Amino acid sequence: MKKILLSLMFGPALFGAIAVSGAFAQGVILPVPCDSRPCRPRPIPQPLPNVLPVKSIKLDTKIEGQVATTHVEQVFRNDTRFTLEGTYFFPIPDGASVVEFAIWEDGKRLVGEVRSREEARRIYDEIVRRQRDPGLLEYAGKDLLQASIFPIPPNSDKKVELRYTQILKAESGTVAYRYPLGTGRNLWRGRPGAEAGVANMPPQFFGTVSGKIEIVGREPLRNIYSPSHAIEVNRRDDRRAVVSFESSDNDKDVQLFYGLSEGDFSMSLLTYREPGKDGYFLLTLSPRDDLGDREIAAKDIVFVLDTSGSMADAGKMTALKTATKSLLAQLKAAATNNGDVYVSIIPFAKDVNVGKSNFGASWIDWTDWEVDQGYCSKSKYKDPVSCAAHAGLWKLPNRNSWNGCITDRGLSASPSPAPLNYDQIVAAPGVTPASKFPAEQYNGCPAVMMGLSYDWAAMNTLVDQMQPNGSTNQPIGLVWAWQSLVGGGPLTAPAKDPNYIYSDVIILMSDGLNTQDRWYGNGYQVSQAVDNRMYQQGNGSGTCANAKAAGVIIYTVHVNTDGDPMSTLL
Repeated sequence: MKKILLSLMFGPALFGAIAVSGAFAQGVILPVPCDSRPCRPRPIPQPLPNVLPVKSIKLDTKIEGQVATTHVEQVFRNDTRFTLEGTYFFPIPDGASVVEFAIWEDGKRLVGEVRSREEARRIYDEIVRRQRDPGLLEYAGKDLLQASIFPIPPNSDKKVELRYTQILKAESGTVAYRYPLGTGRNLWRGRPGAEAGVANMPPQFFGTVSGKIEIVGREPLRNIYSPSHAIEVNRRDDRRAVVSFESSDNDKDVQLFYGLSEGDFSMSLLTYREPGKDGYFLLTLSPRDDLGDREIAAKDIVFVLDTSGSMADAGKMTALKTATKSLLAQLKAAATNNGDVYVSIIPFAKDVNVGKSNFGASWIDWTDWEVDQGYCSKSKYKDPVSCAAHAGLWKLPNRNSWNGCITDRGLSASPSPAPLNYDQIVAAPGVTPASKFPAEQYNGCPAVMMGLSYDWAAMNTLVDQMQPNGSTNQPIGLVWAWQSLVGGGPLTAPAKDPNYIYSDVIILMSDGLNTQDRWYGNGYQVSQAVDNRMYQQGNGSGTCANAKAAGVIIYTVHVNTDGDPMSTLL
């Protein structure tokens, strides 16, 4: 009876003349005339093929609760007129465990047996000398399996099966699955008989690659997609789906991503960057699949975009603009009718910009602005009090010279005391200066904010206009995003239909730490006092807790490349 011997071990490859790089590759069979053992006399083809071509690959994977079991059936082709002995290599994903290895011979499936490495090697050598058909499977190095296969008859197929399990990683609510299909190019160095130009070897030929991936989630599945292959998704219910695909002559790794979320709405961010090269990202928004059309239409979304001076570094502003435009395109495509999705955009630095055309509005507090921008008839004195004390006349500036910037609500010297905390809530402006929006002639004034709208062209124009300048004050961006959802000041929120179920969503993108607001920070060093305003202060709450209590969902995206620290919100 024919047997396949599995020697599961760690260590270097048995064939010292073959070195395998750490690059991922689809399982390959490297034909060899013989190894260090005495070879039985047989004609040796000259030259040997680099790797046997892959006639077909069939993938059958089941993912349950992020535990993936992958069964792959690979058919290789020996087009030579010689019987070959081959060394099969397969790159096992990180943390995966091999469950089964099998070889087909004369229509029979031969399943491997687990033996010690030494015993498996000894038995294999004995069987080869008797010209029988074993398959020796062993770890050739970290995350790489090696199997010796003999014989591979001339002008015939050789089917190999492998089953392994792995735990898939989830990042930011997105689970990633990958099956390696990279070719055998550049993997074999120092192979017996190989010429010096190994790096120029042709790639491994691929035939048909097909597969089925069944997903069973513990949470509802969101936004199933593949950047590598065209896929068909058949959803059984909100927690079960079957993904299928088929391609020809495609050696790209099979990549599949899916989100997990209990909520009506989810966002996922995937990033990738090779050392010394520009990075890539994939940012997606997705609703729950079983929502009705009327429910899906009811989305109010606010983009809170950091335009502070540090965003000029390392292409961060370009990345932020690209991500925002990508999400706008997704939202526009999701809107069947005008008004199905409303979007607001709030650029922020230390301040926000409500537009200088509002200089006559009653909701603006001019107290500090008129002090900062005014002047005394006696130029020696720089404030109204000392000016008046010395018989001077304080000259007020023309308010139409204001640039449109608004700073944090509250008292001039500090935030409003509890329970008001105007800098953390969206109460309508009143008659008191602390409840109004204070004007400021800030040099780093960002682009003018845009209230809830479905004018997609205007949104993209606003994104293009943003330039990096000024300090970072995430609290003011966050509270104005919330303000845009309820209206107030320069912003008017569309009325909500009681027949709809709404999702109020804020997406804040920033590159890191808070540095300055109306009262705290110097603009170039981190200020914990600025950061704290989003959380605990006075009455035990903060902007985040207040917005959450109002049913607002907040997502954050850290726009960075150098591993800098992040604010508490990020």
